[in-house]
Amino acid sequence: MDIASRLGLHESLVEREYNLLITLEEFRTKGLMKGGDPLVLGGGHGVRAYLPQELQRFSIDLDFYSNAPDIHQTLKDLKRVGDVREVGYGIQEEKRFKRYDSAVPTDLRQCTVALVRSYHQSFKLGDVPPEFSITVTNTHPPKSFEMRKPKSYISVDYVKGEIPVLPASQIIAGKMQIIPHRPVKDLYKDIFDIYALTKLSDARVTRPELVASLKEARVKLTPSILYERFKETSGADGAKNAIKLPKEARRTYLDNWDGIYAFVKEETFAVMKAAGCLSD
Repeated sequence: MDIASRLGLHESLVEREYNLLITLEEFRTKGLMKGGDPLVLGGGHGVRAYLPQELQRFSIDLDFYSNAPDIHQTLKDLKRVGDVREVGYGIQEEKRFKRYDSAVPTDLRQCTVALVRSYHQSFKLGDVPPEFSITVTNTHPPKSFEMRKPKSYISVDYVKGEIPVLPASQIIAGKMQIIPHRPVKDLYKDIFDIYALTKLSDARVTRPELVASLKEARVKLTPSILYERFKETSGADGAKNAIKLPKEARRTYLDNWDGIYAFVKEETFAVMKAAGCLSD
């Protein structure tokens, strides 16, 4: 594929990107992203809605937030889109997030539901399987959202209109509060996303907004845990392996990982301290 060669990415990554984008467009055209309780895009694709095309990192799945009072209605709506199937759900129990590989119980109204969508794979080389995950949670309903048009490193507008996206400050605060629980590879991506939203996006992100979001989440963790997690993600080689960007952006930003890492580490400690999240 000419696009993959030009961007320095594997064909299977570009093929996945295409299928993620057309899924967003199907959700939009089928009305899942409008009305009183729309699906609100978060996660890596939510981050990308605030960034220019040259900074679109590869994101493997779709994450949504919802104000819907009953997750079963949301599931019913999602299954109107072809090849989407439910694979499990998760709930917060005893201060831990627990996953279950079964259908959502009929009497459970709020949870995080996991689905997958399969697609025909034309490019079989590489480590990208021909399906991707879709998560929707109504346990953390968004208080607001922005209408934005999703962007991509593929220079084609597959999504034809604006959709609801979590505010940048809420995305950043969410990524900060889960630092202790993230796999190292995903934490590298989160650090880049926090930096990109704060320094390189067209969003207005203020420290008071981040502090307010973290206060509301009532997160508590020790400074030693934060130090240890940041220590695990200090290496530039690890960042280059974890974060898939178009080749020009890789050279511009990932070669300067020390600067990105230092900024996000300092900002995270400052915001969490101001929000009262750090305990002895």
